[in-house]
Amino acid sequence: MMRKALIFVKKSFLEEINYPITFLSKIGMTLLLIMEAYLIGKLFTEQASPYLSQYGGDYFSFAVIGIAFAHFLLNCTYVFPDVISQTQTRGTLEVLLITPITPHKLIAFSSIYPFISSLFHLSLFISVSLFFLNCNIVWTNSVVRSEERRVGKECRSRWSPYH
Repeated sequence: MMRKALIFVKKSFLEEINYPITFLSKIGMTLLLIMEAYLIGKLFTEQASPYLSQYGGDYFSFAVIGIAFAHFLLNCTYVFPDVISQTQTRGTLEVLLITPITPHKLIAFSSIYPFISSLFHLSLFISVSLFFLNCNIVWTNSVVRSEERRVGKECRSRWSPYH
């Protein structure tokens, strides 16, 4: 079963590298999205937007996390319909359906490479932001945790049977 999954991943990878312009344009779009967030982040300072103070005042770091994971989740949402429509338009769906692989395995195996590709773009997005544009993601975890603690204490005190 693992061998079949690797064959589907290899097939999808070979299809993608046969179209180098498409492959490079996806990477280019990721880099342009990073630069767009970076330049917009330079416009917003802590004084320009007081709402960013709870996030360390850094719009770029705030936007990197949101954009990266929204892009990843959006890609993951469209994987299954895209796999089916691509095999239909290429005329390979019927050929794949007569193989001894069940349809649900066929869709699952065909969707492995798009997930890997989305993870690659997510890691490219975050690593370029961290290493080349000085994105500071460290503060986000502490802000979220302190907010969770505050809300947790408030709920416990409000709903406590002892007050």
